[in-house]
Amino acid sequence: MSRDIREQIAIAIAAMPVVDHHEHAWRPFSAREAQEIDLPFFLYTGYLGGDLMAAGCPAQPGLFDYLQDPKIRDGADHAWQTIRPFVERVRNTSYYRYVLRGLEALFGISEHDLFSDRWREASDRIRRHSRENKGDGPSLLSRMRVTAMVLDAKLPANRLQEVSLSDHRVLHVARLDMFIHEERGLAGALAEHRPADLDEWLAVFDNAFQAYLHAGVAGFKTGLAYNRRIAYADPSKDEVHPIFKGGLLGASQAERTAYQDFMVNRLCQLCVEADVPLQIHTGIQAGIGHVLEDARPTLLTDLFRRHPDLRVDLFHGGYPWCIQAGLMAKYFPNVYIDGCWLHHISPSAYRAALTSWIEVVPMSKIRLPLI
Repeated sequence: MSRDIREQIAIAIAAMPVVDHHEHAWRPFSAREAQEIDLPFFLYTGYLGGDLMAAGCPAQPGLFDYLQDPKIRDGADHAWQTIRPFVERVRNTSYYRYVLRGLEALFGISEHDLFSDRWREASDRIRRHSRENKGDGPSLLSRMRVTAMVLDAKLPANRLQEVSLSDHRVLHVARLDMFIHEERGLAGALAEHRPADLDEWLAVFDNAFQAYLHAGVAGFKTGLAYNRRIAYADPSKDEVHPIFKGGLLGASQAERTAYQDFMVNRLCQLCVEADVPLQIHTGIQAGIGHVLEDARPTLLTDLFRRHPDLRVDLFHGGYPWCIQAGLMAKYFPNVYIDGCWLHHISPSAYRAALTSWIEVVPMSKIRLPLI
C-alpha cells in the first residue's frame, strides 16, 4: 500500500465520529459518587486486575480502603508492594500496554516512573487529580472526541439520571440479571418484592423493564455468560410455575436452569415489543476461573431462531470464537457483531477477526472500536 493511500486512510479515520459502545465507568460522570484513585488502584481494579491475578497476585479484600479512610497510614505503599511484583509479570499483555498509554496521555506518567522511586510521586499525581476534578468525565469525552458513550453502569432505574449529560452523549443500557440468576442477586430481589406467585413475579419483572424504559435507556444487557451456559431452551410458563412455587433458591440445578431460560426468553420478548436492542456478553470473561465454553456465541442459535425480531449485539467479537460470531451475524439478519474491547484484549486477534468479518459479514452489521 502506498504512503499516499495510508495517509488518506489515516485522515479518514481521524475524521470519523468516535463512539464508546461499551463502558462501565460511571463515577467520573457523577460528582455525587466521585471516588479518589491512585496508581495501585488504577492498575488493579480494571481489566488488568485479571492479568495480575492470573500471574499469581492474591486477592486482598480491603486493599484500597485507605483511599476512603484517611486514618489508614501507608496504605498506598502496602498496596504497591503487594501488586508490583505481579505488574512486572504482565508487562507483555495488551491490557497493560493500553493502561500504560492511558497513564501517559492522562497524567504524563511513563513506564519508567512505575518501576522507579518516582512511583509514589506518580501515584500522588493521580490521586490529586481525582480529588480536584470530580465529575470530570464529560471533559475527558471531549478530549477523546467521543460523540456518544453506551454506558452499562449497573445502576437502578431511579439513579440513571445521576449519570447523564445535557448534550445526550451518554446512552444507558440496563441489566435485569438480578431477577434471573442467584449469583446476580436473585435472593435479594425476591426478598425485596416477596411475590406471592409467578404471575406477581413476572409483573415485578415487567415493571422493572418499563421503569428502565421510562428512565430513558437505549437498550438492555445480559452478562449471564459469567454464571451459566448461554444455551437457552424454551420452557413454558406452566412448566416454570411449580418450580417458582416450590422455591427458586431451593430448586434443583435443572429447575433453576429452566426458570432462567424462561426469564431470558421473556426479556427477549419485552425487548422486541419495546423495539430496543439486547447486548449479550459472549466470549472472554473478565477475571479468572470462569468457564469459557459457557460463552460460545453459537450456543445462542436456538434463541435467535426463536426471536427473529430481536436486535442483538454479540459482545467482544465472541473472542476467541471471532469467526463463529461473525457467522452468527451472517446467518441472522437481526444479529450484529460487536468488537468492543477486542482491540484491547488482543490486537492481533482483532486484525484477524476484522479481516474475516469484512470478507463475510455485511458491513452494516459490524460495530468496531477504533485504536
